[in-house]
Amino acid sequence: MHFSCLSCDKTLESVDGGDSDVTSVETATNVYDGVACMTSGNYGSKVFDSFDGSYLFFHVCDECLTKKKQHLFLVKGSADSGPSLWREVQATGQ
Repeated sequence: MHFSCLSCDKTLESVDGGDSDVTSVETATNVYDGVACMTSGNYGSKVFDSFDGSYLFFHVCDECLTKKKQHLFLVKGSADSGPSLWREVQATGQ
């Protein structure tokens, strides 16, 4: 199964290697050379702000993450407790 990077459209292959449809979040989240991202949107977005528990789900390749590292933030904490620390990500090329 293949997915595309949201930023550059690079093809990302699922680690399960299957050609079936997406049947679980696990199938869609495990890709080689990229990450899966999920958001419920937020107040202020004119595109997506979920009121019904829906999420947008997308992939970003490692190359784009590295190229755009100055725009990334690492959040430590949980959805329940909220972020406990914000700091700039020091992305390194793999």
